[in-house]
Amino acid sequence: MEIDYPPYKITDKMLNLATKIMEKIGEANYFESLNRFPELRRKTRIKSIYSSLAIENNQLSLFQVEAVINGKAVIGEQKDIQEVKNAFEAYEQIDQVNLEIMERLFMMEIFRFLWLRHMD
Repeated sequence: MEIDYPPYKITDKMLNLATKIMEKIGEANYFESLNRFPELRRKTRIKSIYSSLAIENNQLSLFQVEAVINGKAVIGEQKDIQEVKNAFEAYEQIDQVNLEIMERLFMMEIFRFLWLRHMD
C-alpha cells in the first residue's frame, strides 16, 4: 500500500502555528460554553464578587451581594453597595473585551498561518 503525501512539506513552524490555532479555538470554545449555562455562570460570578470584596472588608453577605446585582435595595453601607455594583460592571466589561480580543487573535493567527504557509 502506497502512502499518499500532501503536495507540500509540513514544517515545524506550520505544526507550531496549527497548534496555536487549535489552542485559540479551544479558548474560544470555552468562552462559548460559558454562555450555554448562563445561570451557573451568573451564580459563579456573584460568589466571585462576594469573595473578592469580602477579602477587601466589604461587609455585605452573599445574599445581599446577589440582591444588589439583581437591582434590589439592601441595608448596608453605601460604600459596600457601590463596590458590588462596580465589581459587577467590571466583570461585564471584561467579558466583552475578552470576546473581542479572542476574535481578533483567532483571525490574526489564521492569517499568519496562511501567510507563512504561502511563503514556504
